Amino acid sequence: RNIFGDAHKGVWIPSGADDATPNGPEFNNDFHVYFFEEVPATKTYNFAVDPVPFSDVFPNWFREEEEEENFLDTDIVLAFPSQDESVHPSFHKFTRKFAENNDNFLTSFFSALDKMSKLGVRARLSKSRECRSNCSDSRLTDSQVQDLRDKLGEALHKAEEAVHEVQLERKEEVKTLTTPVDMASWYMNEWTADGLI
Repeated sequence: RNIFGDAHKGVWIPSGADDATPNGPEFNNDFHVYFFEEVPATKTYNFAVDPVPFSDVFPNWFREEEEEENFLDTDIVLAFPSQDESVHPSFHKFTRKFAENNDNFLTSFFSALDKMSKLGVRARLSKSRECRSNCSDSRLTDSQVQDLRDKLGEALHKAEEAVHEVQLERKEEVKTLTTPVDMASWYMNEWTADGLI
């Protein structure tokens, strides 16, 4: 959220604010509901002409000043169907389904989160070592600088080899977990692009 800067930092939706409830923020489908209740335009070209409800339009984000809510352009695109699905998939249909049913949103979200978390790295961690200065008077000598460059280069090379080794070991697992699926029904078996089966 750094793109908004300190002067404009805010939440996407009120239920996501730290003080939204006595127990903190509430995780729900309000993000998707917002696009149907607050954005009156139904096509991108209508929104481009009149970006209601946003009072401030920036190159790649929008702000609703009264509610102090910010949305990236990549958020707003979910409010509209694709103009050409052969070029850009339409995720709008999922936004609509998520807005209509919080339980389906939560089920889909946690299923995707579970799948993505299984793509983690199994690299071994090692304990950090004590940091010692090689400098006697806070300035590095030319030979110390060269020594540090050599050690850094060696460490980077070892790290790249380790990452490559892990990727090779997990190639089939990652391939299995990232197999493309039918976009019309990827998150719930009983859903299709046109609604319930």
